[in-house]
Amino acid sequence: MNLQSIDADAVVTMHAGESNTTPEYDRNRLEAALLHPLRVATTGSADVASIAVAYATGMLEQVPFANDNARAARLAMELFLARNGWSVTAPRDAWEHIATRLAEGQCSEQEFANWLRLNL
Repeated sequence: MNLQSIDADAVVTMHAGESNTTPEYDRNRLEAALLHPLRVATTGSADVASIAVAYATGMLEQVPFANDNARAARLAMELFLARNGWSVTAPRDAWEHIATRLAEGQCSEQEFANWLRLNL
């Protein structure tokens, strides 16, 4: 599988575009968040869904932005999927519901990845 990763500058740019402000963020935490999907990708059994969810999880765990880390998680996931020719087909409210469950610890990365596989 030859997937393209995303970088910190792209996430910051997308975050700024949605919020119409320059976001405050910790560069080290953002870089750490972007390492999580790379670790997942090296497991050998990773697919586009599990790596996409790892981008969201990395953002939620590292909390690199002063505000709207849930938005950053969604944007990172969407950017990764778009760069690799995929998009979420589920309605936005369904996607936001499962992302909120992940953020609140009510579902695992695996559960989210299973949901995502059905909605790509």
